[in-house]
Amino acid sequence: ELPMDIPSTEQLIADHKEFMENTQKRQVEVDRICKAKQVKQSATKESRKIPKSKTPIRGSQHDVRETSPDGYGTLGRKQSRTSPGREISPDPNIPHIGPRFPPAGSTEPEFRSPRVKYLWDKWRNVWMLEWERQRVLYDHLAYLKEKERADNFSWDDWRRRFLKFMNHKKSRLTDLFRKMDKDNNGLIPRDEFIDGIIRTKFDTSRLEMKAVADMFDRNNCGLIDWKEFIAALRPDWQEKAPD
Repeated sequence: ELPMDIPSTEQLIADHKEFMENTQKRQVEVDRICKAKQVKQSATKESRKIPKSKTPIRGSQHDVRETSPDGYGTLGRKQSRTSPGREISPDPNIPHIGPRFPPAGSTEPEFRSPRVKYLWDKWRNVWMLEWERQRVLYDHLAYLKEKERADNFSWDDWRRRFLKFMNHKKSRLTDLFRKMDKDNNGLIPRDEFIDGIIRTKFDTSRLEMKAVADMFDRNNCGLIDWKEFIAALRPDWQEKAPD
């Protein structure tokens, strides 16, 4: 069970990072064993597919580095910039530690010895578990930070940030909400209201947006009066009638 406070979670992340870095120090030993027993691609089969060449084309199917156990071959760098453990929740804020294995569905390296293949599979599984643990910890930290901001929610602070964001984008508030108002009746479904603001890339969260929506969905009918919302955002606002 994970702690429900930010400092303890950050400490768990730091401890896990140290653990991963210690595991990574064994990579050289694993590479030395696996690469020595790795089966090279058949020159006979490949020669039927592409013209013969004195030197393999860098990044081509002929480049045997692409199936290296550590995944650092040319093709590996292109196809697996995120590790398999990252496919569930890709996040550039999570630092990558460890090797890069071939992505799921790609051709896996072959080994002459079943024991070496067993070692390679076990080593990959170790990293999958470590990446998954890292992802869980970072996701939990992000949740705690969102919750903390939602618990300290201030409408005045939120509206100022939102107005500044919209001004920076040079977008009109009325245009934004008219697009959400599919029925042209001045009302927006609560979920569409929340999703529509999140889609603008404004720095907010669903927990914050729930607090905002609660303010304007007073009757719990699931509808937001967007003109009332704009009036609360900008007390000086008054929609001008068309000429």
